[in-house]
Amino acid sequence: MASRLWDDVKKSLQDLGNIASEKGRQFSKVAAEKAEELTKTGKTRLELLQVNRDIERELTELGGKVHHLKTEGALETINDVTEIQAIFDKISILEEKKEALEKKLKEEKAEEAKDEPSAVEETPSSEEEPETPEPGEDK
Repeated sequence: MASRLWDDVKKSLQDLGNIASEKGRQFSKVAAEKAEELTKTGKTRLELLQVNRDIERELTELGGKVHHLKTEGALETINDVTEIQAIFDKISILEEKKEALEKKLKEEKAEEAKDEPSAVEETPSSEEEPETPEPGEDK
């Protein structure tokens, strides 16, 4: 009787270990997928941040050149200054890139939200949990 009880306890512990192992694998898979999604989104955010910095740098340069023209009294020639026109062109290109990155980030976030599981999905076990006898009860 004691041997049978011990065998039942060992089997129950083995089954519990198998269930815990399977849940661990499921959790690891979900965590790896989530990390991959966050890395992708993070890369896009970093690109967007860099484009914003580039725009700020160009606007600062533009402001300096316009201020220089104003102090020289040549502000009305702003359309004739090729350096300023080149800055305007760079800013336009950067703003288009910014819009594209914002759109990409929005799509990535939507995809991430769509794929996000609410919890680790329960998978039906092929084995039911074994019944453990009450103490003092024979099977």
